[in-house]
Amino acid sequence: MLKQELWQAIPTLNNQMDFTNLPVALNERDIFVLSRINGMLSLGELVNLLHIERGEMEVIFAKLVKHELVFLDNYEQTRELLHEVYGGEEAQSGEAVPAFAADAEEAPAREPAAPKKSLDDATTVETGQWDIDSFFGLIHRLYLEKRTGILRIFTDQKVYKALFFEAGMLLNVSSVPFMAAECLGRIIQQAGYINQEKVIESLQRAKRNNTRQGEELVAMGAMRRDLLPEMLRIQVEVKLTEVMHWESGDWMFQNLPALPLRISRIDIDLPRLLFNLIWKRYPMEKIDRELRLRQEKFVGRSNRMVFDASSYSFGEGLEKFFQIILEKDNPLKRLQIISNLKPPQTARMIWALYLTGAIDFFDESRQDKVMAEIETLKEQIKNTERETYFDTLHTHWTVGDEGIEKAFKQWSGEEERAIVKTQGLVQQLHRTLLARIHAAYETLRTREGRRHYRAEIYDPDFILFGSEILRQKGESYLFTKEAPELAAPELESAIEIYDRNGEYYSELGLSYFLRDYPRNFRMAEEGRRLVKKGLAMNSGSEVVHLCVGLMYRHEKKSKQAVEALEKVLKINPDNRFAKILLNEIKSGVTSEEREKAAREFLERKNQADEKLEKLMAEKREAGGKKPEQSAT
Repeated sequence: MLKQELWQAIPTLNNQMDFTNLPVALNERDIFVLSRINGMLSLGELVNLLHIERGEMEVIFAKLVKHELVFLDNYEQTRELLHEVYGGEEAQSGEAVPAFAADAEEAPAREPAAPKKSLDDATTVETGQWDIDSFFGLIHRLYLEKRTGILRIFTDQKVYKALFFEAGMLLNVSSVPFMAAECLGRIIQQAGYINQEKVIESLQRAKRNNTRQGEELVAMGAMRRDLLPEMLRIQVEVKLTEVMHWESGDWMFQNLPALPLRISRIDIDLPRLLFNLIWKRYPMEKIDRELRLRQEKFVGRSNRMVFDASSYSFGEGLEKFFQIILEKDNPLKRLQIISNLKPPQTARMIWALYLTGAIDFFDESRQDKVMAEIETLKEQIKNTERETYFDTLHTHWTVGDEGIEKAFKQWSGEEERAIVKTQGLVQQLHRTLLARIHAAYETLRTREGRRHYRAEIYDPDFILFGSEILRQKGESYLFTKEAPELAAPELESAIEIYDRNGEYYSELGLSYFLRDYPRNFRMAEEGRRLVKKGLAMNSGSEVVHLCVGLMYRHEKKSKQAVEALEKVLKINPDNRFAKILLNEIKSGVTSEEREKAAREFLERKNQADEKLEKLMAEKREAGGKKPEQSAT
């Protein structure tokens, strides 16, 4: 059997060979293996990918090497392979060493090193387990130690990413098995530079000319050469995005003296790539969880920054916040308050900088801890003076009873515990914050109080506009995605801020009924009551009668469902969604057009909607009353 080192070798095609006039006859299995050699997969990887036994692969590959169809960079590995398969007779015939290797420098013979848990020897292999956070730490290590080799990130034995490093710099990434969504042509097509026909043509030309697809696209005049490097960088980011979804697995790093020449070198901005992966793809719920565990920590410049601060190439907004973090150690809470970014962006920024080695968390400030806490509390108090009561309780402006109670309990409890633990000026400032929290709660604890408060601080058209956005979200879940459990919270929020539209009640009632009938009789009946309430409020609405029809349809009361849907068509004869539902009830056959018709129904836009949007736009331009929170 071949030594382990040879199974880790990466073969490349002989680009000088005329593959239309081969020097040897190849059978179907030979061609199958030859077609999969791309200069990026090792022999062992090809065995796993193609489901070929190692013994069979030895014979096939030796044949390809013997006739110079395929090269191995290492002369000794070539000799070992041919000797294993052909034995002494190949040496006798003079065919054991292909012509391409005749001028190669003689390599000293040695025994292959056994895998070690170390990266000290250039021939060793290291293995371990990874999760999302340690994945970035592993890349930092390879970068700082200037390693050359291949890092394989596994989700299982046959699915992994291969990351190619040279002197610590990431040069390329490949996926095993190949993912069609990662094709460079498709990525360029999605960016809007080429169409599907150019993608196919460039692939055919690349295969025919044994070149790369990007080079063919440039040669065809389909895209400018100066755009190609950025598209290749985006392709690398797309390939690594899948790792964020895997979340954990095994890894193996194979040290190499040099990467095979066949590996395409891409100019990758490593800090920018890693930051973008975290900024765009890292699970937000995990970031929130990790930052909650570090709420009492200080944040500041790392004692050993992995990358230079200027290498991130941030835009103005992110750069401003970055400089605030680097200027001095700040309590995490203070950074979250003074940030010029939105809260989710602030959290992502902090965590991305942490995982890329720019900043770190500390138990104590490297400046004066007490002064920093006082400054933080003063900032919080200033914010409560200019922000809304909803902001004081850290809630959205559409929140209802349950959300207000939960927020008050959390934040008042936090301040009460802080008062017990502190003294002097710090304690006084915490008492001031607690008083502001109580004032906010007293104003917002009832629905009537919240409505009155919203009317004071928000433009009435903004409130109506916000309720319509929530209603549209709820409708989408209800009618096209058939997810009443997701529709209900959106519609509850719509009614919370605007309760004068009967359609809201009917849609909320329908979501309850579809979600709970027949398992939960009480909530199903509450849904029926709300549907009827909406009907009483707005009996001339096609939406209301549609909800009535769908409720009876779900209850298998066909006669009442038909009557309700016929009323929909009487109000709006062009409602294709109602027509399809009516036909389904009568025929008993489900239509493939139902979802499309539902989307068309949801895309309706009457003159009142257009007038409202126009009015909101005019108010924004005029600098009128502008809420501090978004409509959604």
